[in-house]
Amino acid sequence: MVARKATREVPAYREFLKTQGLEPKDVEEISWSQWDQLPITDKDTYIRKYPLEHRCLNGNLPMRGKIDESGGASGQPTEWVHSLEEEGPLLETIGLYRKIWWPDAREIILVNAFSCGPWSGGVTLTLLLRNDMLVKTVGTDIEGVLQTLRSFGTKYQYIISGYPLFLSEILKRDFPWNNYRIDLITGGDAHSIGWQQQVERQINGRVVSAYGASDINVGLGVQTPLTHAIRSALLHEEKLRHRLSWYGEAPMIFQYNPLNILVEQNERELVMTYLTPLKAHPIVRYNIHDEGKVFTYQELRALVVSQAPALKVLFEESHLRLPFLIVEGRSDGALSFDGANVQPNQIEDILSGVPEVNRFKMLRREIPPHFVILIEVEGASSVDESLREHLSQTLTKELARRNRDFAESLEVNPALVPHVILLRSQHPIFGMDDRKYRWVVKEEVLAQYSIPLPSP
Repeated sequence: MVARKATREVPAYREFLKTQGLEPKDVEEISWSQWDQLPITDKDTYIRKYPLEHRCLNGNLPMRGKIDESGGASGQPTEWVHSLEEEGPLLETIGLYRKIWWPDAREIILVNAFSCGPWSGGVTLTLLLRNDMLVKTVGTDIEGVLQTLRSFGTKYQYIISGYPLFLSEILKRDFPWNNYRIDLITGGDAHSIGWQQQVERQINGRVVSAYGASDINVGLGVQTPLTHAIRSALLHEEKLRHRLSWYGEAPMIFQYNPLNILVEQNERELVMTYLTPLKAHPIVRYNIHDEGKVFTYQELRALVVSQAPALKVLFEESHLRLPFLIVEGRSDGALSFDGANVQPNQIEDILSGVPEVNRFKMLRREIPPHFVILIEVEGASSVDESLREHLSQTLTKELARRNRDFAESLEVNPALVPHVILLRSQHPIFGMDDRKYRWVVKEEVLAQYSIPLPSP
């Protein structure tokens, strides 16, 4: 059991267990049926409390592998280490997904447009797929993507990888997209079915999403043809949508390899354990603070067929009987833009010094891409254009100063400049939440209240 290995070989995990009233012998005696007796870890209770070396096997960094970085949203990035040896199981899983979507990779060129600094996505994707196809890593360089397509011409099948909003920026360019065979790989941020279908029509290709995190690794879950079809069907299957989603929406749906990762559902949040004993930085019952649900293959099949019998054929056509992971988004209300998380408390802190401001909500618009902040203000301030401009400039400057990930993304994506909409005090959109205040609002809610969004 991975918990026993961590207890024996990871100094920080032993110390953490003691703070929870557990001794090493207690863990040795725990069986799989008692797994939930092990304490849940997360970034605050475990990662930030112990040095990186102490969280590694034998208290030492592996001397072969790579270091990733995350958490620039808090101002202080978190370091994550992965050994060369732990890439083996991940390569097998990624290879399986590649064969599902692109069984013949002999004439495929992957143009990797993910950010390629110390973050997990960009560099790791290149390392993992270079054995399966020809890869060119251009990073967040739109002209670099287009120049690659021009240089190699229409002979090849292309895959362009990147964050959803950045891919939208690429596809805005005047380019003969229909002359090329193009699919997209995206991750880092969620996206709507509407965005996916519009993009697929534009490129006459497919959008394949992946789920991962620097905390654990890339490729935790991948959208398969089956999950792609189920999610698309949710547009017209309201009953099923409410059974799959906490909020009655169309969540991201992935399949994952249970030999690599154990995923638990703790109330509404996802808790993960990386199962390979080769992992240099063991993760045991780690709460990633994403909201979601977990289903076995048979559980989801039964649920889908009971709510939407016409979808039974989707399972009959699929041969990949892996469990399912439903991902709703960050439980802390954060919005993700090109892999950069913007936390509500950051916005709240920036606006706290402005006396006219009461409450706010955030919106991540996909088509066309915009970062929108709705701000409740007193009296005539709601029509004060100078106040709106001041707040937009202040939010842009302060978010870039406090949040390094946001600053990096802002340099290449102008859609991240906050578009501020001022609303009068007591506007009903700020009183619509029935359970707890939700920082994020959906685009259709703005339409319901006739709130105009920025033009393309």
